[in-house]
Amino acid sequence: MVTRPHIVLALALSTLFSSACSTSGTPVVGGSSPEQQESTAATDNLQISDISMPPGAKLDASNTLMIGSGDRWFGRVVIKTDTSTVQVFNHFKSGMPALGWRLVSMMQSKSSLLIFQRGERIAMVQIESLQLGGAVATVNVSLQEQGQPKPPGR
Repeated sequence: MVTRPHIVLALALSTLFSSACSTSGTPVVGGSSPEQQESTAATDNLQISDISMPPGAKLDASNTLMIGSGDRWFGRVVIKTDTSTVQVFNHFKSGMPALGWRLVSMMQSKSSLLIFQRGERIAMVQIESLQLGGAVATVNVSLQEQGQPKPPGR
C-alpha cells in the first residue's frame, strides 16, 4: 500500500532529479561528467546574483550542488581562490551585507565560519586554507526551518 509520505517523497525525488537533468534555467549540479569534475569554471559563468564572490574565485564543480535559480536557489557552492583565508573572510563579511544578507554570527579561526540571513534563507560560509596556498570557501544556503522564531529586528 502506498501511503501519503511515500507519495510526497517520490514527488520530491522526482523534482530533484528532473531539476538536476534540466539544461534550461541556472541550476548547477556538480559531477556531471569526468571532464567537469577535473576542471573548475570561472565564476563569471555562474549566475549567482545574491552571493558575493571573491575576485578570481573558481567554482569547484565536482563539489557544488544548486537547486533553483536566481535568488531562490539553495544548496552548496564550493569555490577556490588564490587569496588568503583572511582576505576571503573579510570579502564575505563586507560583501554579503552589500547584497542584502544580515550577518548573524561569525567565528574566525583555522576553519572560519560566517552565518548570514536574508529573508527566509540562511547562508553558512565556511573558509579553510588550501595546502598549497589560497583558500576554499563552502557556501551552504538553505531555507529557514518553518516555525522557527525570526531574529529580533526582522
